[in-house]
Amino acid sequence: MLAATLAAAGSELVDDDPDVEIAPAGGLRGDARVGVIVLDVSRPSASRFAQIASRVLGSFALRHRAAAAARAAVARGYAQTEILLWEVDETLRLPRGVTALRLDPKALLPIGALVIARNAGRPAETLLDAAARSASAASGTSCHGGTVLLRQAGIVSLESGGVLRVGVGSGASHLREQRAALELLLAAEPEPVVTQRVPWLIAHGEIGLAAWSLERRLPGSVWARALEQKIVADSLDFLVALFAAGGSSEPRAAPAQDAEAVARFCRADERSRLLELGRLVSKRVASLRVGFAHGDFWLENLLVERGRLSGVIDWQSAAPGRLPFLDLLHLQVTADARRRRQHLGKSIVDYLLPWARRGGDDVAAAYASRLALELNAKLLEALVVAYWLDYVARQLESYADRADENWLQPNVRLVLSALASQRAGA
Repeated sequence: MLAATLAAAGSELVDDDPDVEIAPAGGLRGDARVGVIVLDVSRPSASRFAQIASRVLGSFALRHRAAAAARAAVARGYAQTEILLWEVDETLRLPRGVTALRLDPKALLPIGALVIARNAGRPAETLLDAAARSASAASGTSCHGGTVLLRQAGIVSLESGGVLRVGVGSGASHLREQRAALELLLAAEPEPVVTQRVPWLIAHGEIGLAAWSLERRLPGSVWARALEQKIVADSLDFLVALFAAGGSSEPRAAPAQDAEAVARFCRADERSRLLELGRLVSKRVASLRVGFAHGDFWLENLLVERGRLSGVIDWQSAAPGRLPFLDLLHLQVTADARRRRQHLGKSIVDYLLPWARRGGDDVAAAYASRLALELNAKLLEALVVAYWLDYVARQLESYADRADENWLQPNVRLVLSALASQRAGA
């Protein structure tokens, strides 16, 4: 699997003279330009108290293990070492810049670490440095010295002249997908309520294994709090205008196609239920008008300034030809999952499906009215199921770890079981 991943990124595994070696501390050879040691602590699924105790003890133990691994790397001949602490779903902040500290246990007590070891000699230019140099030349602005963040899709550098993104492998694919989506959106000439909040590209390019893009830096910061009425109202304005920009396109995919994609990862008894569900939902939503959607519209991708929505970032999942409500449902259910600190599938079962069966709320009614959509509880439930199939299909397609039982159980099997129980009791 590692060889295939490296090949997809344009690299390869070698036996001699490597550029990078990744190994446990005791397995480093010391003959690469860079050595990487990956450390983490198991995440218990026991009681809340056990989770907290495990995180506190594990995080402190991790620091000692990382220090010992750094000493082992020096003993193998590496001249310099650096320890980077990280956590799943948290942004890794690199030493080039400093940002505000979040008062969150996952941010304060991470249970993952990388030990980076480097050999002596003149350091080679990094991909970030090369991308900054190219972006500066292409845009005429300086792209050096900004705050650097490491995210799932690659490196992000917050510069005065824009936001520089650099990705390798799937990260590079995300940048190309974002560029294609924004080109389609620009050609559709959306309303100012959209254009003013989009990080339009200034420049882009390729460097070796990496792709880079420089985008307009929008005002505001990521909204790390719960949904508020003004943010919801601004989001509603934005999503209605965005949807209108893609109304003439063919549908991206029917729920039946998403169900087929998900069924490949399920047991035989679940596949037939999924395929039947996909066909049923496809029929119920077949007459709906399609439009442009962001595809990942949630709090972590919303920028807020003075309590109002000022920008929407990360457009790699955006496309025309999408069903209505998908972005709005994603915003609502991810906010609930985040507040309850649980898997999205659990929030779909406990919050979103009951909400739909009650006919939604005033926000749903306002959205439907502005799209001239006659909304009822049955249609809204069908849209929730279509959203769920769309979400899990894209997750399984994009991230290899989603095929693990720990993700499938709470996000696929739990929801499928709840839907089956509802139909049996209907």
